Amino acid sequence: WFGSVTLWAAGFRRCKPVGGPSYWYRQSFDARLDMRSPLLFFHGIAPGGYVMYLPMILWGLGNDGRAIFLFENDSISCCPVFTADTEDETVRVVIDAVNRHIGNNVDVTLCGHSFGSCPITWLI
Repeated sequence: WFGSVTLWAAGFRRCKPVGGPSYWYRQSFDARLDMRSPLLFFHGIAPGGYVMYLPMILWGLGNDGRAIFLFENDSISCCPVFTADTEDETVRVVIDAVNRHIGNNVDVTLCGHSFGSCPITWLI
C-alpha cells in the first residue's frame, strides 16, 4: 500500500492489462525529454514489490525526467495470491504498454535487478 501511494504521488499511474503483468507508468516531465529513451524497469525478488526500490526509482533512475515503466511480477513480490505470467504474456504486455504510451518502433532502456533480468532476456 505504501509503495502504491508513493508512486501515485510521484506521478505514476497503475495499469492492469488483461492477461499479463501490471505496470506503473510515468510520462516524461517535459516534451524535450521525449527524445530520451523511456526506461523499463523490472524488479527482483522483493517482499512488497517496489517499496524497497522507491529511493532508487525516485531519486536515482527517475531523476532525469524521462518516461518510466515499472513492471510488476507478483510471483516474486511475496503476494499471497498471484498468477504467474508466462514469457509470452510478459513480452506482449511490455510491447503493448510501450506502443500505447510512447509509440511504435521506439528505442527503450532496459533495466532489471536480480530476477528482473529474466524478462529482459525474453524481450531481447
